[in-house]
Amino acid sequence: MDPVLVNIAKTIGADRYNGGWTKSISGIDRSKGDGYSLLAEFVQPGLRPVMPGLYVDCNIGGSRKNPRKHCALVEVAPDGSVSQITSASGSDWAPQLWASIDEWQRAQRSEDTRIADLRAERDRLLQRLAEIDSALSAYDTQSASK
Repeated sequence: MDPVLVNIAKTIGADRYNGGWTKSISGIDRSKGDGYSLLAEFVQPGLRPVMPGLYVDCNIGGSRKNPRKHCALVEVAPDGSVSQITSASGSDWAPQLWASIDEWQRAQRSEDTRIADLRAERDRLLQRLAEIDSALSAYDTQSASK
């Protein structure tokens, strides 16, 4: 897959009044119960090329004296569209996202498995077609010599 040009925060309406960040998610470390439980890499802010996949965008709203973190779990599709899967707030925002992350990753593995199965089937069929072509060539050669 190729990267797509997108501004995740702007697309989901994050204003970044008190700050915020976006990370690409690769997994979960359940030994931790906070934001460090998400195995993720920071994404540079603004319009950037990103790989299609799963991201968490945390926007810090509220006032300067009473900031409130609101985190959205989003999917960036290969066509560059961004869709919000769910969101969470509060001090336990990360564990609130775990079930949705697990579900998304299961669906991706299923799709990857289907793709691998289709490629294997294509290779098997191409091999069978080559065998048929060889057999037909042999018959054509025999017919021509009669």
